[in-house]
Amino acid sequence: FSYLPGQFLTLTMPTGDKPIRRSYTMSSSPTQGYYCEITVKREEHGAGSRYLHDAVKVNDTLEVQAPSGKFVFTGKEADSIVLISGGVGITPMMSITSALTDMGWNGDIYFIAACRDPEHLIFQSELKRLQARHPNLHVFIAMSRIEKDVDGFHRGRLSKDRLAEWVPGIASKWIHLCGAPPMMDAVKQMLAEL
Repeated sequence: FSYLPGQFLTLTMPTGDKPIRRSYTMSSSPTQGYYCEITVKREEHGAGSRYLHDAVKVNDTLEVQAPSGKFVFTGKEADSIVLISGGVGITPMMSITSALTDMGWNGDIYFIAACRDPEHLIFQSELKRLQARHPNLHVFIAMSRIEKDVDGFHRGRLSKDRLAEWVPGIASKWIHLCGAPPMMDAVKQMLAEL
């Protein structure tokens, strides 16, 4: 079983009258060859996420299609990477970051995430661990619902000024962006202006 950092799996799940198919990005690094991980946020009205959270147990068998997707970065495409995510858009960014750090890739990795508050930021401990071990990993987290900058989290929404401050020469960098459509539209506009 092999995949590229940033690819997704499509699962077929026996819910309701007929099975449903949902795609989930792998959040693990493909350098860890004996397993892969997906990170699924439970949505109250999401049939797939409710099934995975509420029905699936250890040793259950799931029908999974081969890895897919072109939203990948292996380290060969550029000598640095800017990863910008909002909410659960962080999952492919973790796969890419974990793969690059596992490989000892020496390019700069700018990991930028936007979320509400610390409770809504997944992978906090893993990001801190990776950042402590890899000086080329630069992590910046914008949080819209905190009162002040704290523990490396920056108060406020992601902005054009912050992007320019956090990533020197951002206009010439390779950038991956993943999040909700309104967030991605806003960031695309900021990047176009930069």
